[in-house]
Amino acid sequence: AIVAAAEKLAEAQKGAILLGYGLAYDTAGAGIGTAAANLALLSGLADQEEGGLYVCGEKANSQGAIDLGIVPQEGGLGARAMLEAAAAGKLGTLYIIGEDPLTTYLDGGLVEQAVNGAGFVVVQDLFLSPTAQRADVVLPAVSYAEKDGSFTNAERRIQRVRAGIKSPGEARSDFAIFADLLGRFGGQAPESPAAAFAEVCSEVPFYPTASLDALGPQGQVWGGEFLKPSRKSLVPVGGGRTAEGRFVLTTGSALYHSGSTSTHAAGPLAAVPNEYVELGREDAGELGIKDGDTVRIKANGVELNLRAKVDRRLPKGLLFAPNHFPGTGINRVFAADAVVQVEVAKA
Repeated sequence: AIVAAAEKLAEAQKGAILLGYGLAYDTAGAGIGTAAANLALLSGLADQEEGGLYVCGEKANSQGAIDLGIVPQEGGLGARAMLEAAAAGKLGTLYIIGEDPLTTYLDGGLVEQAVNGAGFVVVQDLFLSPTAQRADVVLPAVSYAEKDGSFTNAERRIQRVRAGIKSPGEARSDFAIFADLLGRFGGQAPESPAAAFAEVCSEVPFYPTASLDALGPQGQVWGGEFLKPSRKSLVPVGGGRTAEGRFVLTTGSALYHSGSTSTHAAGPLAAVPNEYVELGREDAGELGIKDGDTVRIKANGVELNLRAKVDRRLPKGLLFAPNHFPGTGINRVFAADAVVQVEVAKA
């Protein structure tokens, strides 16, 4: 199947490679990204104006966050580095916004140490997640449907969003919370989300407009010129090996879910109501496991019991478990990679 797919890609007059990402500090993701770039170069897709490589973040505004500099540079700390510093007692305050790392971040043991080791923990979120329950201060925030602003998607399309419903209780928009905090520290925030967007456009030269209203109903795409790689070289990517008698477990999003927030919504829960571990038919047959059986997985000193879900699409040796459900502890099985070798047995 892999050879057939490669042949079709090589023969295609036009084509695109879509690469999804979503897990925080998944170090294996760098290798996957490099492999996708190699494939785009080898197939010639990197030079096609109507094709190429598309890197799609899990969140609606993942590209917008990158545009505004969320990726650390010049000595800044990324998510894992922050957690490592907090776990070592070197971070005075840990401010967590719109995330539930105790549930969804890889290396759950490190996250636990970070929450315990930080001098002061603030969580700004919609729900009282397991991480929020451990915070010193919780700032109730609002959803995308309750605030004004913009999103920039993987197409680089900047789109206007307006509040459609009223915020409940004491919940406030992220903008309002940040503005108050900035004022307490002696700063001056823009007077509105529209003013903040204008300031963003003045600092980010490739953004095409200085006004939210000017975006229009279809939004605007920044960077209209197609970028072709000026220097081309393939970067070797190492492959892992599975030890005898072990399986490879990976984690991520189940269809219709995203993070732990989606476990509060009736629609996603109707599709995927609870945690599970998915394995292929061949492996299930050899292990004597049927749909709904309890499966014991073990890795890195952690042992978990999960409900089995047998699927014909999974290749032999590969297992998948979603990372959305609080209390499962699936993230404690992993280290910095979203792939780990595990022992599997029927419980």
